[in-house]
Amino acid sequence: MFLYDVNLLFAMFTADHEHHAAARRWRTSLVDKRWATTDLTVSGFVRLSGNPHITSHPKSPLEAWRLLTGNFAGSNHHYLNSTPPASDPLPEILRRCQGYRQVTDAFLIRLAIANHAVLATFDSGLQHLSPEPQAIKVVPLF
Repeated sequence: MFLYDVNLLFAMFTADHEHHAAARRWRTSLVDKRWATTDLTVSGFVRLSGNPHITSHPKSPLEAWRLLTGNFAGSNHHYLNSTPPASDPLPEILRRCQGYRQVTDAFLIRLAIANHAVLATFDSGLQHLSPEPQAIKVVPLF
């Protein structure tokens, strides 16, 4: 199962995004179609969807939320709980962070590990953060 990071999630469901085709191509190529979101990724999607500097068709928060959640039913979607595991990898992940911009990514990696999922991202810079390399999948942009 793949936990989509915010940028991949936004590209997947935003037709005018520069990486929309790459996101869809990658998803189509998967054998395991299970995918996941969490409060962090859903709120990020809603935030980006309303930003006129990022999309040519900004949506209200409710419109964005409905667009995303409308894709949950019948699509192998799972919602990941944010309860930390007994052996919490977060301290090790945060130790590897190289600044404030990777903090959300650290929490997403933790969620992926705790739920036996893989964080799917366009950002190859995240690979070094995870104490479990198999917990990150960099989606190709071509």
